[in-house]
Amino acid sequence: MADLRPEILELGLGEVFRRSVANPANPTCTVKVQDEEAEVVSVQFTKAYAAIADVDAAEVLFESVMGGDGKPVDINLFVQETVVASFNCEVFHDPDGRFNQAVYNRFRQAIERVAAELKVNCPLETAKVVKPLPVFHERRWSVFPDETVQAKLTQVIPNTTRIVPVTRKK
Repeated sequence: MADLRPEILELGLGEVFRRSVANPANPTCTVKVQDEEAEVVSVQFTKAYAAIADVDAAEVLFESVMGGDGKPVDINLFVQETVVASFNCEVFHDPDGRFNQAVYNRFRQAIERVAAELKVNCPLETAKVVKPLPVFHERRWSVFPDETVQAKLTQVIPNTTRIVPVTRKK
């Protein structure tokens, strides 16, 4: 699949673009691509966009595209520079992965003070979840040597498992 990804994207996105340009009021988001062996994949063109890595290239592109009025398209009608904020929540956990309520309370108080001054809701929230300890993956093999138990563990405490095709189905 990885080898065919560029070809699949070229075919699928070409069809998405062709259909969407022909009917801009109702753009197409998904098309199916089928190979000669009747294998089908769906190519989905979503509204989720990443940050623009090469701003200069974007500016050059917009300057080269002419709108319906014969003038270059204004890039500012489509993109904007903004700041993205993030917060490293690991500050609330000790080295063993346990939540430190005292550290959280100190941050929460400070953030609530600022939120009150700005008359906005406090953006810091918590929810209780059950997570494996950082040592779970290493410990599981020696503590639970039974394959059946390992399978049950994986059902109850799922991990990310990837299947990568090595050869194409014949």
